[in-house]
Amino acid sequence: MTTQAVAEKLGVTPRTIQLWSDQGLIPAFKTPGGHRRFRSEDVRALIKKIEDKERQQSQLESVGDITRVLMVDSDRSRLNHYRVESASMGPLYEFRFSENPFEALLLIGAWKPQVLVSGLHLPSIEHGLGMYEQLKQHGSYAPDLMIVLTDNREHVLTHHHRLPRHALVLGGSTGFESLRDRIESNLEERYRR
Repeated sequence: MTTQAVAEKLGVTPRTIQLWSDQGLIPAFKTPGGHRRFRSEDVRALIKKIEDKERQQSQLESVGDITRVLMVDSDRSRLNHYRVESASMGPLYEFRFSENPFEALLLIGAWKPQVLVSGLHLPSIEHGLGMYEQLKQHGSYAPDLMIVLTDNREHVLTHHHRLPRHALVLGGSTGFESLRDRIESNLEERYRR
């Protein structure tokens, strides 16, 4: 099947299919002319996976126990790593990802995540701190848990007054497993109160 045919079948753009293929979500092979082709059985398997996830999501939403997590980072490779690793968190978490703080603020207002994980360099320290200042000023929109990832802890200490009081600051090289543990333990603690 061609990229266009798969895109039409799934109701997404051809570019989305290319990205999914690049991320390994759907296997593809290339023709001698360099065009991607997809096997029908791989497309059916992806459709089933999407339908199963939507069904599971629908069931969980009816219970209301899903934790929404927004991850914001201008480092595309780190964000893609988080995207892949987030699947290990299981069905009780829903993730969204953004590379820029302005889009993130819009997502926070519309989607209302309980957790925000973000680097400060978005694309500069001022943009990252600016996002947190906005959340500090408009507290009703602020997620329950905000985790700031930075390799420049001195700068954060100098500008801590610009961060919301309950923001948790971690090293920028914090692994996803450690991040997951922090999210889970902090949410358990917050919801026990």
